[in-house]
Formats: sequence, structure tokens, C-alpha cells
Amino acid sequence: MKEPTKNIPRALFLSILAVVCLYIVMNVSILGVIPWQEMTGAGAANGKLYVVSTMMQRVYGQGAAMVITVLVMWTAFASVFSLTLGYSRVPYAAALDGNYFRAFARVHPVHRIPYVSVLALAAVAALFCFLRLPT
Repeated sequence: MKEPTKNIPRALFLSILAVVCLYIVMNVSILGVIPWQEMTGAGAANGKLYVVSTMMQRVYGQGAAMVITVLVMWTAFASVFSLTLGYSRVPYAAALDGNYFRAFARVHPVHRIPYVSVLALAAVAALFCFLRLPT
């Protein structure tokens, strides 16, 4: 990469800007179908927790709601997977510098990923799955 000191901050800024635009459009679209008064007190009923699915059900029917629910779940799992892979580089880099456990500096012989770090982070994430969401 040429000029990473310029390209990386620019990419971060542009991606944040794109996400902000997507969220604004998404929220305006949802509010066009579901009144905000209906969404207040979302913790009172489980049905209010699935806003996008509810919106799709009202606009396109039950089948579309099922499809969008599966897509949201797929995206959530994919983001957890990609974050685990990304965050695994932190203990890996620290281990390479000698500032962390040496086992975390190991890379998989075929796939060249820091597999010890990935497995450790995945185990910690799995443990946190047993906690309640507010915790």
C-alpha cells in the first residue's frame, strides 16, 4: 500500500461516513412503516425487538420477514467471525514483539493465520455468550 498514513485514515473516515448514511436511510425507512411510539419501551415485548423483521412483514409479508431475519443473523455471525480474525492480530503482534505469551506468535503452517490467538479469542467470545446481554 502506498502512503498508508493517508490511505488508512481516509478509508476509515469514508467507511464511517458510509455506515452513517446507511443507518440514516435505514432508520427513515423503518420509521416510514413503524411509528416511533410503537418502538418505545422495546424491552416490554419481544416482538418490538425485531424491528427490521416487523417492517418487512408489514410491507412484503411473512416470507420476506423470514428472509430478512436469516440475512440479519448471517450478517451478525459473519461480523463476529471477521472481528475475531481481526482482533487476533493484536495478541499475535504483541507476542511477536515479546510482550505477550510466545504461543500466540504461532501461525498455522498452511493458512498462515495466528491460530492460537484466533482460538483463544473464540473461546473467550463463546464464554461471553453465556452471559445475559445487559451484563
